Amino acid sequence: MLKKANLLAGLMILENSQQDTARVQAVSPENFVEKEGIMLQRARGLFLRLPFKFIDILLVDEIGTMFGCLGVDSNVIGRKYNAHAAAEGEFPQIRTIVYRDLNPQSHGNATGVGHAEFVRSRLLRKTDAKATRLNCLAAGMPTLAAAPIDFETDREILDAALTLIGLNVPEKARIVWIRNTSCIVEFECSEPYLEEVQHWKDLSVLSPLHPLDFDPHGNLRDFVIEHPSGC
Repeated sequence: MLKKANLLAGLMILENSQQDTARVQAVSPENFVEKEGIMLQRARGLFLRLPFKFIDILLVDEIGTMFGCLGVDSNVIGRKYNAHAAAEGEFPQIRTIVYRDLNPQSHGNATGVGHAEFVRSRLLRKTDAKATRLNCLAAGMPTLAAAPIDFETDREILDAALTLIGLNVPEKARIVWIRNTSCIVEFECSEPYLEEVQHWKDLSVLSPLHPLDFDPHGNLRDFVIEHPSGC
Protein backbone atom coordinates (compact mmCIF):
# COMPACT_ATOMS: atom_id res chain seq x y z
CA MET A 1 0.00 0.00 0.00
CA LEU A 2 2.83 2.39 0.83
CA LYS A 3 4.48 1.65 -2.52
CA LYS A 4 1.41 1.94 -4.71
CA ALA A 5 -1.03 4.32 -3.01
CA ASN A 6 -0.85 8.07 -3.45
CA LEU A 7 -0.56 9.03 0.23
CA LEU A 8 0.12 12.57 1.32
CA ALA A 9 0.28 11.97 5.10
CA GLY A 10 -1.35 10.07 7.92
CA LEU A 11 -2.90 11.15 11.20
CA MET A 12 -2.14 9.05 14.28
CA ILE A 13 -4.57 9.40 17.17
CA LEU A 14 -3.76 7.95 20.59
CA GLU A 15 -6.49 7.36 23.19
CA ASN A 16 -5.99 7.01 26.91
CA SER A 17 -7.71 4.46 29.14
CA GLN A 18 -10.81 6.69 29.40
CA GLN A 19 -11.17 6.75 25.59
CA ASP A 20 -10.16 10.41 25.50
CA THR A 21 -7.69 11.70 22.93
CA ALA A 22 -4.21 11.76 24.46
CA ARG A 23 -2.11 12.62 21.41
CA VAL A 24 -2.56 13.52 17.75
CA GLN A 25 0.38 13.38 15.37
CA ALA A 26 0.69 13.93 11.62
CA VAL A 27 3.17 11.58 9.92
CA SER A 28 4.58 11.39 6.42
CA PRO A 29 4.21 8.02 4.64
CA GLU A 30 7.92 7.17 4.80
CA ASN A 31 7.74 7.39 8.62
CA PHE A 32 4.54 5.37 9.15
CA VAL A 33 6.22 2.19 10.38
CA GLU A 34 8.71 3.88 12.71
CA LYS A 35 6.21 6.31 14.24
CA GLU A 36 3.52 3.67 14.67
CA GLY A 37 5.93 1.60 16.76
CA ILE A 38 6.64 4.61 18.96
CA MET A 39 2.93 5.38 19.37
CA LEU A 40 2.25 1.75 20.29
CA GLN A 41 4.78 1.95 23.12
CA ARG A 42 3.15 5.17 24.34
CA ALA A 43 -0.27 3.52 24.18
CA ARG A 44 0.93 0.62 26.32
CA GLY A 45 2.05 3.11 28.94
CA LEU A 46 -1.52 4.47 29.15
CA PHE A 47 -3.28 1.12 29.56
CA LEU A 48 -5.18 0.52 32.78
CA ARG A 49 -3.75 -2.45 34.66
CA LEU A 50 -4.24 -4.20 37.95
CA PRO A 51 -1.04 -4.22 40.00
CA PHE A 52 -1.00 -7.96 40.70
CA LYS A 53 0.34 -10.73 38.49
CA PHE A 54 -1.63 -13.60 40.05
CA ILE A 55 -5.28 -13.49 41.12
CA ASP A 56 -7.39 -16.42 42.29
CA ILE A 57 -10.77 -14.69 41.97
CA LEU A 58 -11.58 -11.41 40.24
CA LEU A 59 -14.99 -9.95 41.06
CA VAL A 60 -16.25 -7.44 38.47
CA ASP A 61 -19.45 -5.58 39.37
CA GLU A 62 -20.48 -4.72 35.82
CA ILE A 63 -19.63 -5.42 32.21
CA GLY A 64 -20.91 -3.76 29.06
CA THR A 65 -19.90 -2.60 25.62
CA MET A 66 -19.07 0.87 26.95
CA PHE A 67 -16.12 -0.69 28.82
CA GLY A 68 -14.63 -2.28 25.72
CA CYS A 69 -15.63 -4.24 22.64
CA LEU A 70 -15.47 -7.44 24.71
CA GLY A 71 -17.55 -6.03 27.56
CA VAL A 72 -14.40 -5.27 29.54
CA ASP A 73 -10.94 -3.84 28.96
CA SER A 74 -8.82 -6.86 28.11
CA ASN A 75 -5.72 -5.02 29.32
CA VAL A 76 -7.19 -5.29 32.82
CA ILE A 77 -8.40 -8.90 32.85
CA GLY A 78 -5.89 -10.36 30.37
CA ARG A 79 -7.13 -13.38 28.42
CA LYS A 80 -6.64 -11.59 25.11
CA TYR A 81 -6.02 -14.85 23.29
CA ASN A 82 -7.81 -17.50 25.36
CA ALA A 83 -11.29 -17.26 26.83
CA HIS A 84 -10.52 -19.00 30.11
CA ALA A 85 -6.79 -18.73 30.70
CA ALA A 86 -4.04 -16.20 30.28
CA ALA A 87 -1.51 -16.96 27.56
CA GLU A 88 2.07 -17.71 28.50
CA GLY A 89 3.72 -14.50 29.66
CA GLU A 90 0.40 -12.65 29.81
CA PHE A 91 -0.57 -10.90 33.02
CA PRO A 92 -2.59 -10.86 35.12
CA GLN A 93 -2.98 -14.60 35.47
CA ILE A 94 -6.54 -14.93 36.79
CA ARG A 95 -7.84 -18.33 37.83
CA THR A 96 -11.55 -17.41 38.11
CA ILE A 97 -13.45 -14.38 36.80
CA VAL A 98 -16.86 -13.45 38.18
CA TYR A 99 -19.19 -10.94 36.49
CA ARG A 100 -21.91 -9.67 38.81
CA ASP A 101 -24.12 -7.54 36.54
CA LEU A 102 -24.67 -5.96 33.13
CA ASN A 103 -24.58 -2.18 32.78
CA PRO A 104 -27.97 -0.92 31.54
CA GLN A 105 -26.30 1.26 28.89
CA SER A 106 -25.24 -1.92 27.12
CA HIS A 107 -28.94 -2.51 26.26
CA GLY A 108 -28.70 -6.26 26.82
CA ASN A 109 -25.52 -6.76 24.81
CA ALA A 110 -23.47 -9.02 27.08
CA THR A 111 -20.63 -9.62 24.65
CA GLY A 112 -17.68 -11.06 26.56
CA VAL A 113 -19.79 -12.84 29.16
CA GLY A 114 -18.12 -16.06 28.03
CA HIS A 115 -14.83 -14.86 29.54
CA ALA A 116 -16.21 -15.48 33.03
CA GLU A 117 -16.36 -18.75 34.91
CA PHE A 118 -19.29 -17.55 37.04
CA VAL A 119 -21.95 -14.83 36.82
CA ARG A 120 -24.85 -13.67 38.94
CA SER A 121 -28.11 -14.97 37.48
CA ARG A 122 -29.42 -11.40 37.20
CA LEU A 123 -26.84 -10.71 34.48
CA LEU A 124 -28.20 -13.49 32.28
CA ARG A 125 -31.76 -12.31 32.82
CA LYS A 126 -30.75 -8.88 31.48
CA THR A 127 -28.97 -10.33 28.44
CA ASP A 128 -30.34 -9.92 24.94
CA ALA A 129 -29.16 -13.26 23.55
CA LYS A 130 -29.71 -12.28 19.91
CA ALA A 131 -27.66 -9.07 20.16
CA THR A 132 -24.93 -10.79 22.14
CA ARG A 133 -24.59 -13.68 19.69
CA LEU A 134 -24.60 -11.37 16.68
CA ASN A 135 -21.88 -9.19 18.19
CA CYS A 136 -19.66 -12.15 19.11
CA LEU A 137 -20.09 -13.75 15.69
CA ALA A 138 -19.16 -10.46 14.02
CA ALA A 139 -16.04 -10.32 16.20
CA GLY A 140 -15.16 -13.89 15.19
CA MET A 141 -15.28 -15.09 18.81
CA PRO A 142 -18.54 -17.01 19.32
CA THR A 143 -17.39 -18.54 22.62
CA LEU A 144 -17.60 -15.08 24.22
CA ALA A 145 -21.40 -15.32 24.01
CA ALA A 146 -21.47 -18.61 25.92
CA ALA A 147 -23.29 -18.47 29.25
CA PRO A 148 -21.10 -19.35 32.24
CA ILE A 149 -22.33 -21.13 35.37
CA ASP A 150 -24.71 -18.78 37.15
CA PHE A 151 -25.90 -18.49 40.73
CA GLU A 152 -28.48 -16.22 42.27
CA THR A 153 -26.21 -14.99 45.06
CA ASP A 154 -22.65 -13.85 45.55
CA ARG A 155 -22.24 -16.26 48.45
CA GLU A 156 -23.04 -19.22 46.20
CA ILE A 157 -20.58 -17.97 43.60
CA LEU A 158 -17.76 -17.50 46.09
CA ASP A 159 -18.42 -20.88 47.69
CA ALA A 160 -18.02 -22.46 44.24
CA ALA A 161 -15.04 -20.32 43.18
CA LEU A 162 -13.13 -21.06 46.38
CA THR A 163 -13.19 -24.77 45.56
CA LEU A 164 -11.02 -24.01 42.50
CA ILE A 165 -8.03 -22.36 44.20
CA GLY A 166 -6.06 -25.55 44.62
CA LEU A 167 -4.47 -26.51 47.94
CA ASN A 168 -4.77 -23.08 49.53
CA VAL A 169 -7.33 -22.60 52.27
CA PRO A 170 -10.05 -20.00 51.52
CA GLU A 171 -8.45 -17.51 53.94
CA LYS A 172 -5.38 -17.45 51.67
CA ALA A 173 -7.32 -16.84 48.46
CA ARG A 174 -6.08 -13.88 46.42
CA ILE A 175 -9.30 -12.02 45.67
CA VAL A 176 -9.64 -8.67 43.90
CA TRP A 177 -12.93 -6.79 43.57
CA ILE A 178 -13.44 -3.93 41.11
CA ARG A 179 -16.41 -1.88 39.93
CA ASN A 180 -15.60 -2.23 36.23
CA THR A 181 -12.49 -2.34 34.06
CA SER A 182 -12.71 1.37 33.19
CA CYS A 183 -12.42 2.46 36.81
CA ILE A 184 -9.76 0.83 38.95
CA VAL A 185 -8.57 3.88 40.85
CA GLU A 186 -9.97 2.03 43.86
CA PHE A 187 -10.37 -1.70 44.36
CA GLU A 188 -10.68 -4.12 47.23
CA CYS A 189 -8.33 -7.03 47.73
CA SER A 190 -7.99 -9.83 50.24
CA GLU A 191 -5.52 -10.05 53.11
CA PRO A 192 -2.79 -12.02 51.24
CA TYR A 193 -2.12 -8.87 49.17
CA LEU A 194 -1.73 -6.52 52.14
CA GLU A 195 2.03 -6.70 52.50
CA GLU A 196 2.53 -6.40 48.74
CA VAL A 197 0.27 -3.33 48.54
CA GLN A 198 2.19 -1.61 51.35
CA HIS A 199 5.38 -1.81 49.28
CA TRP A 200 3.90 -0.21 46.15
CA LYS A 201 4.67 3.52 46.11
CA ASP A 202 1.68 4.21 43.83
CA LEU A 203 -0.86 2.42 46.07
CA SER A 204 -2.44 3.52 49.33
CA VAL A 205 -4.42 1.47 51.85
CA LEU A 206 -7.77 3.26 52.29
CA SER A 207 -9.43 1.01 54.84
CA PRO A 208 -8.50 -1.66 57.39
CA LEU A 209 -9.16 -5.34 56.85
CA HIS A 210 -12.79 -6.33 57.18
CA PRO A 211 -14.93 -9.39 56.40
CA LEU A 212 -17.07 -9.53 53.30
CA ASP A 213 -20.39 -7.97 54.18
CA PHE A 214 -23.21 -10.17 52.86
CA ASP A 215 -26.81 -9.07 53.16
CA PRO A 216 -29.47 -11.48 54.51
CA HIS A 217 -29.94 -12.88 50.98
CA GLY A 218 -26.25 -13.75 50.58
CA ASN A 219 -25.32 -10.86 48.29
CA LEU A 220 -22.59 -8.26 48.50
CA ARG A 221 -23.24 -4.56 48.17
CA ASP A 222 -22.36 -3.01 44.81
CA PHE A 223 -18.83 -1.65 44.71
CA VAL A 224 -18.77 2.06 45.52
CA ILE A 225 -15.91 4.32 44.43
CA GLU A 226 -15.29 6.78 47.25
CA HIS A 227 -12.98 9.05 45.25
CA PRO A 228 -14.11 8.69 41.62
CA SER A 229 -11.65 11.20 40.11
CA GLY A 230 -10.07 9.57 37.05
CA CYS A 231 -12.97 7.19 36.37
